[in-house]
Amino acid sequence: MRTFFAIVEVILSVGMILCILFQTTKSEGLSGVIGGASSSSLGGKSSTDRQLESVTKYIAVGWLVATAMTTWFYFRG
Repeated sequence: MRTFFAIVEVILSVGMILCILFQTTKSEGLSGVIGGASSSSLGGKSSTDRQLESVTKYIAVGWLVATAMTTWFYFRG
């Protein structure tokens, strides 16, 4: 059972990393100032960004549960 939760934890970790990388940035930061980029997001977040944000939250909760279960099975013996 410990191996199962460890595999689930790795899969959720990769999924969370991908979801975070696919989200658009909130600000341009220093690279936008130097490059002269202008912000064109006057309408707020797109539906894709909202979906990715929601999926990221669910994956994060799943990851926390999988981590807790992996730890519990590890120390249980």
